[in-house]
Amino acid sequence: TIKNIFAHYATLDMASADVSNWKAVKNANRSMNCDEMLMLLLNFEIVPHLLTKREALNIFRQVNMGANADENIDDLSFPEFVEMLGRLALLSSDRVGEKIDSPLTTIMEMSSIRKY
Repeated sequence: TIKNIFAHYATLDMASADVSNWKAVKNANRSMNCDEMLMLLLNFEIVPHLLTKREALNIFRQVNMGANADENIDDLSFPEFVEMLGRLALLSSDRVGEKIDSPLTTIMEMSSIRKY
């Protein structure tokens, strides 16, 4: 499920030992930072085949500063994660047609597109 995917990637990055306390550790395991988000997008072959790293980071920032954002601008909460998935889907769906029609599309890109 989407919650299981979020929970898995949200726990990949541990908080620094210098600033860690139980509250920080609990928060780190309930939110997704940009490195964890990029790992998810790399594992699902969204970056770099459908979107650039820069585009993904821009979406991360937009979601964290949007109307529905929480006070933590460095991490995504689960509702922000869901919004991020929607924005990623909208942007990458625009690219799929371009990639399919382009003679410059690589085999790796076509393989990634076929998964979706």
